[in-house]
Amino acid sequence: AWDDGDHTGTVQPYEQVCIDSPPTAEEVGVGTVVLFPQAKYFFIDQHGVKRENMDRFHEGIITAVKKDSDPVVYVGKHTRGPDQGKYIGYRAYSEDFECTLEQLRVPGNLLSALAAAMDSSDDESDDESEWVSSTDDEEP
Repeated sequence: AWDDGDHTGTVQPYEQVCIDSPPTAEEVGVGTVVLFPQAKYFFIDQHGVKRENMDRFHEGIITAVKKDSDPVVYVGKHTRGPDQGKYIGYRAYSEDFECTLEQLRVPGNLLSALAAAMDSSDDESDDESEWVSSTDDEEP
């Protein structure tokens, strides 16, 4: 279940899930598939606490890198549109995006997902990793 106790949509394709941590500059360039924030949402969790200003992540592809900016800005566009079933009726929708590295997430591949799972099962700390999933096929 999600933090709010909802059980819907909890099974996600591994290529649309990643640890909620920004990538390194070496991991992102033109052509890299990323998850980027566009729009916010809120929900009331299982304890009745309203959680606001949560980032809604979408899958995109980097089309340019503005290296002369400080910090560097990564420019891209959604990988899917309405023709592929993407809901675009939310107020903050824009086909294009500009994000800093701090805002981006890089979805893993199957081998990196398995390696991360193995590392986390060996981890004896009480730290819980946060995960991010794209919401390209869901209405807000």
